[in-house]
Amino acid sequence: MSLAKNVQRESATLSHGLSAEAVEELSWLKDEPEWLRERRREAWRIYERTPMPLNTDEEWRRTDISALNLETLELFAPGQRSTEAHQLPRELRGLMDGHRDVAASLLQHNSETIQMQLSAALAREGVIVTSLDRAAKDYPELVQEYLLTHCVRPEDSKFAALNGAFWSGGTFIYIPPDVEVALPIRSCLWATEPRLATFAHNLIVVDRGAKVTYIDEQISPTQPDIALNDGVVELYLKEGAELLYISLQQWGHNLFDLGLHRAIMERESRLHWLVVTLGSRLTKVNLETRLQGPGAQAEMLGLYFGDADQHFDYHTLQDHLAPYTTS
Repeated sequence: MSLAKNVQRESATLSHGLSAEAVEELSWLKDEPEWLRERRREAWRIYERTPMPLNTDEEWRRTDISALNLETLELFAPGQRSTEAHQLPRELRGLMDGHRDVAASLLQHNSETIQMQLSAALAREGVIVTSLDRAAKDYPELVQEYLLTHCVRPEDSKFAALNGAFWSGGTFIYIPPDVEVALPIRSCLWATEPRLATFAHNLIVVDRGAKVTYIDEQISPTQPDIALNDGVVELYLKEGAELLYISLQQWGHNLFDLGLHRAIMERESRLHWLVVTLGSRLTKVNLETRLQGPGAQAEMLGLYFGDADQHFDYHTLQDHLAPYTTS
């Protein structure tokens, strides 16, 4: 395993609160290319001019987020910086022990991806599994083409725009044409800092005729103060591609989990999407598939267990834009 150290500066904190200055500071901490800095700036401008959702809006009338005060949240927290697996905290080692029988794995602690692993055989076939931070530098053409352009855009919602301005870490996966990945790819986001806002962003491109399984986990302890995960998932399935996407959410009961997860599906592609929700104080997520190629098939399944005053609100949309599509 190797360390993915996304933030180059040692003073990895944001001092300006929720502001345009904080967006600039985050991009500076990450030493990002100018095209990505401008994309963050534009997302922030959209965030500023987009009103906060109200429970008088049809989509939000069953979900009240008035207790979520964004101004009290920390927008970035560094992860464990050890380069050796045995030097990681016991909890992190336990999470990585479950990543053994996989084709690739990533571990994000707080706002940084700290461990990445990809089999040499898959790397030779052109498979890319890395953090979205790292992909923006190593594969800029791919990331520029797909990141917040066609699938999810900052204009889609207030919180999609906020994610576009502050995402950090995240997962980028590219499966080349006709490559079948036999073992699953697995990532885990583990947030431990109090009052932290994480901005998870997964971007997955499964090219023509390729096949892959991805397991996405989110975990945090329950703490006294409110925390937030503002997540975006962008899935691109090219002609004849197949993706099994499993999401397992075990956030602490102090966390607000908000998100927009969307797939674009081309001709004869197949998506099997399973969402398992166990944690959070409040979850409000839009799950959407756009079946824009003839013969595309989407299966969307959900499983959740709530207790006490937990609130789960999932809004699903299967948009059949082409003939002979099934969901």
